[in-house]
Order: sequence, then C-alpha cells, then structure tokens
Amino acid sequence: MIRTAMYSGSASGKPTMTYVEAEQELLTFKQSRNMTNTTYFQSFKSKIEVFEHLGGEPGCGASRVEGQLSQQGIAVSVATTDQIKTAKMKAREEYLCGLLLTNSNERRYGEWLIKLEVDSISDPSVYPTKLPKAFKYLET
Repeated sequence: MIRTAMYSGSASGKPTMTYVEAEQELLTFKQSRNMTNTTYFQSFKSKIEVFEHLGGEPGCGASRVEGQLSQQGIAVSVATTDQIKTAKMKAREEYLCGLLLTNSNERRYGEWLIKLEVDSISDPSVYPTKLPKAFKYLET
C-alpha cells in the first residue's frame, strides 16, 4: 500500500491505470545524457519494484517462458512447478538486461550496443543475462 501510494501514478485511483502507468514507466525509462550509471541502475530497479509490486511480471510472457523451457528440452505440458519458476526467473532477468541496455544513454553506448548485438549473433553467451552483469557492462 505504501509503495503504491509512493508511486506517482494516475490521479484516478484506478488499479488498472496505475498498473499501465507503472509498466509504461518501466518500458520507457531512459538514461539521460547527464545521468550516472549508478543513478540510472537504481532508478531502473525502483521502477521494476513498483511494477512487480502492482502484479507485473516483466519479460515473463508465456512465449518467453516456453522458450526458456524449450532451451532446456522441456515441454510446457510436462514442466514441473520448479522448472516453470526457474524459466520465469531466467526470462525476467534476460528481458530486464535487454531493457536496461537498450534504454541506456545512446550517445555513450549506442555503438557499443550495436557491436554487442552483432557479437551475440555468433556467440550468445556475450550478452548479459543477469542485471548486475549488464550494469557492469555499462561501467566498463
């Protein structure tokens, strides 16, 4: 309740609109030209927290979770609860890494991000799959 009150969402007080606004805030939040990486990362994590507090599951759509299971050779129809939970966590983390990097300052990281995308075609392991690693990429 406190987190929801802290969120500067819709004045209408409608839960659906508050959810939509929190999701939009997360998806469209970009690192400004003068924003430090630490401030960007902390603000990004705060937006994730608000969205998840409202029931959002960033990056956990059915097709993404199914894709994670498929990579492990597991069909959704036979996946255990733990396997689905692990697949959701991986899908979430990969998605948030992509969002963090994509919305980082384009002037500072634009060329580097293009190179990362190209490199990850031949070697997918170069693309970060954990938020701390994605943040560390911005710091180097």
